[in-house]
Amino acid sequence: MPDPRQETMFGSIAIQLGFVTVTQVNECLESQRQMQALGTPPKRVGDLLLEKGFISRQQAEQIFRQQGLRGGHTQIQSYKILARIGHGAMGSVFKALQVSMDRVVALKVLAPKYAQNTKFVERFFREARAVAKLNHPNIIQGIDVGESNGIHYFAMEFVDGPTVGQLLRRGGALDERRCVQVILQMARALEHAQKHGLVHRDVKPDNIL
Repeated sequence: MPDPRQETMFGSIAIQLGFVTVTQVNECLESQRQMQALGTPPKRVGDLLLEKGFISRQQAEQIFRQQGLRGGHTQIQSYKILARIGHGAMGSVFKALQVSMDRVVALKVLAPKYAQNTKFVERFFREARAVAKLNHPNIIQGIDVGESNGIHYFAMEFVDGPTVGQLLRRGGALDERRCVQVILQMARALEHAQKHGLVHRDVKPDNIL
């Protein structure tokens, strides 16, 4: 049985984007109820909207992306969004549950405005796969990368703690000993990446966990 909250969210986003009318969404919800009453596994609202010709496949993917970025169950297979924990120029990072492994991960999602740009998508995948090849105690481990329902994602090890940037904003400058500890760990991480032909290009407090 589809999650009623997610079905409602999908329909609401479709209406907000101007793809369908309230009447069309209600027609699909009524079809769901009839299937359930007959003991037939009900189809998702998105599938019904497609079958009835109310939306195109491209519009469905756009709705899926918006739904994933707003929280709840994403349309990324085997992942459930728990909270947004950061964002940048290329997209957002979410705390998510990798359902198949029952573990919490950090899920980086490429911004929808870049998803149709082949160069951005190729760069996103290339960087994710490069990171996944690294294995070092001072580097977050890459777990999975792929595309699902038009959403391009990169799953990484989740670190439950603040960034150096957050520490600086909360308490001001770090003491000398702690600074040295952070710098040494960063240097080891960058050295490891360099040995594998990678240059970070965005080393800053907010990227140090």
